[in-house]
Amino acid sequence: MRKVLFYPDPPIQVAGHSLSKTIKYFTLIGYGLKNDINDDWDVGVYWDYGSVNKTPQALLDDKRLVLNKRCNNITKSYVDKIFTQVFGYSSLADTTKYGYCVKKSEEQSAHDGVMTQTPCVKSEGSIYQLLIDNRMDIDMVYDIRVPIFLGEIPLVFIKCKSIEGTFEYSKSTRLKYWVDKTENYITAEEEKKIKVFCRKVGLDIGEIDALRDNSTGRLYITDINNIPGGDVFGHIKDGDEVEKQLSLFLEEKLIRNIYENKFNDSLSEVRVDESWNRYFDNVNVRGYKRYSFCVSYLYGSVLDVGSGDGFGAYMMSKNDKIKEITCLEVQDKAIEKARKNMTTISIVKGIAEHMPFPDKNFDSVHCGATMEHVFDDKMAMKEIHRVVKDVVVFSIPIYGGISLQHVREYSEDSFKELTGLYFDIIEEKILGNGTKILILICRKL
Repeated sequence: MRKVLFYPDPPIQVAGHSLSKTIKYFTLIGYGLKNDINDDWDVGVYWDYGSVNKTPQALLDDKRLVLNKRCNNITKSYVDKIFTQVFGYSSLADTTKYGYCVKKSEEQSAHDGVMTQTPCVKSEGSIYQLLIDNRMDIDMVYDIRVPIFLGEIPLVFIKCKSIEGTFEYSKSTRLKYWVDKTENYITAEEEKKIKVFCRKVGLDIGEIDALRDNSTGRLYITDINNIPGGDVFGHIKDGDEVEKQLSLFLEEKLIRNIYENKFNDSLSEVRVDESWNRYFDNVNVRGYKRYSFCVSYLYGSVLDVGSGDGFGAYMMSKNDKIKEITCLEVQDKAIEKARKNMTTISIVKGIAEHMPFPDKNFDSVHCGATMEHVFDDKMAMKEIHRVVKDVVVFSIPIYGGISLQHVREYSEDSFKELTGLYFDIIEEKILGNGTKILILICRKL
């Protein structure tokens, strides 16, 4: 079993709060929980319930992946300082002018906000934020909770509540939660700034609270949560499924970043390779699901056709049924990257239409997101048929339009018709709700 270290505080439910989402995510993807830094562990999370803290030197020095190890100050004044640097405007009110503001505790998750008339004398330990008009209706307001997963935002949680309970959680009535696509509430430019903000505060995994002001249109980050509560899933439709899919999204990000081994002071520094074309489409993690499903059918000696930088081969290497892996790739940059990351796997330069392998050389073949790129797909099918002994797993995107990156586009029927000329299709699966991924499990005719 893989193990995740939560340190220095233990991964437990704190009195008065629900169990943290981060703990739930790791548990759902099969990680055992550890709190002793001297134990064996695979991934670490800097876990301190204080608002201002100092990461133990042992975590800073450790070469393993440690999330949030540079997230040491989550007080509201520090959050606003970094927010102002990134967004160019502040969430703080001018308490010397006539009007109203919101007085809050500096501490995270205090839920003690109170509307205050200005000018006023500031109290120590308090912060005075702008009175933001985030009404969704005449008597309802909404908050945008933004989950952060290693520099990515898969979706947003929307929390709508009655206006009389705007600042004090215990007084909120008519609570309603739902999930939505990020782009429906946050612009592309704002998303870029949020990622920069996270990098500066050291938040690799957690959540951000944001408000949209109706009068100015501006987005304000008012709080960050490095230990986010987990109450939301019990309030939204298909909450268990959303929680599961977010866990898989975390799993995909962990695998990808551990594989690439690009750890800096904060994991948010990691640049995700755009060519991976990963999507979080209607709460469906297609990339991770596709590989998990496909790899489970492969065994023995395996050929990965169009292997790219070797991530598929890396996933295969975790399958005990697979004894030997050979990658076939034509692009020099991808080969160079794969050889750097996967030193124990054979990587051969070549094209699918003319493979440099003997007949019946592999027990099984994986051909993922490749056929739409080859120039002669019938010849590629013949070659796959020639070199395989038994099982072939295909996966291709089914687009509604045309991609300039592809030689051709397939419909579900057209690809099955082509495949059926050479293989017996024994199982098929569709992943995704936007751009669909068609997976065919085949046996050689």
